[in-house]
Amino acid sequence: METTAAALDGLRVLEVSARTSAAFAGRLFADSGASVTVARVPTDIPTSEHLGMYLDRGKQGVEFDVSAGKASAEIARIAQEHDLLVTDLDPREIERLGLNSVSGGRLRARLLITPFGMSGPYRDRPATPATILALSGHTFLLGEPGQAPLTLPGDYVGYQSALYGYSAALAALLEARRARRTEPRTVEVSELEALASLHQHTTVNYTYSGHIRVRKGNRWDGIHPITILPCADGWFGMCIVATFWENFAKWLGPQWLSDPRFSLAPERIEHASELDEEIKTAIAPHTKVALQEEGQGRRRVPVGAVRTPAEILVDPQLIEREFWGSEVTGGRPVLFPTRPFRFVGEVEARAGTSAPAEGRS
Repeated sequence: METTAAALDGLRVLEVSARTSAAFAGRLFADSGASVTVARVPTDIPTSEHLGMYLDRGKQGVEFDVSAGKASAEIARIAQEHDLLVTDLDPREIERLGLNSVSGGRLRARLLITPFGMSGPYRDRPATPATILALSGHTFLLGEPGQAPLTLPGDYVGYQSALYGYSAALAALLEARRARRTEPRTVEVSELEALASLHQHTTVNYTYSGHIRVRKGNRWDGIHPITILPCADGWFGMCIVATFWENFAKWLGPQWLSDPRFSLAPERIEHASELDEEIKTAIAPHTKVALQEEGQGRRRVPVGAVRTPAEILVDPQLIEREFWGSEVTGGRPVLFPTRPFRFVGEVEARAGTSAPAEGRS
């Protein structure tokens, strides 16, 4: 297969970041071949050296004092040497530094990722990933029925918002080239709106039928078995919609096909606890890998082992597709995830060195 240069080779990106959102967007651009210069803004958010190693791979650093009186002029000068500006500072800082209006030179787009957007009643309110998950309705759906809701670990909000920002910024740059436009276009990503858009059918279901989804714990609303259950050496997940029920039952419990409690979908929901006990008995003697190979490979049903982080690193599918990258840091090799997408035929973008991770190390 003929190979080509990295997809974004020649593109120059300036990242002015304090949080995960802009940093991961910058990482995606760097992984796609763009030259990314990062200006790190100090923050009180606790972080780790390992996170900085991951987010800053392939970037070059530049240092300047954002609190100085000439900061906006310095940023404008640097931004004009780049095609795209990416930032996740809060709206007041964005405006103070002129990041929402900087123009000139080769700059063609400005990507502003903020918790609530650059307008609206919440605009200047502080937020964390847990705040956004709560306000967007996701926290309400996580946890056991009748118990306190739960949140997600890590910065799910930042990574999802960065993916939206990466896609939207690419569209803006493409439009600028097509229209031969020289005035930069501003792209806004509101983290609240990004998370609200990821509800699948939850909001549509409510506005269409009045149905409000609630916390279901280890189950799914309206279909069973969609759950995670214990097996010989850990946990095993399954997503058995009606299409797969017959193959699933023939594999683990042929008697279920004629059992009036389980033969039809509504009955499986009504007798979900009883069905769970039957499935647990069937899978208890087997390892999660053996169950996965039999279920996916021979029975053609959507099931899977619940992997630990160590097990993910040796997953044969990820290894075969060369998903893991490696870099020697501190005298030892460190594995890290590469892009969640690829351009077929593209040569791998250069790894480069990690930018200074002020505020993240």
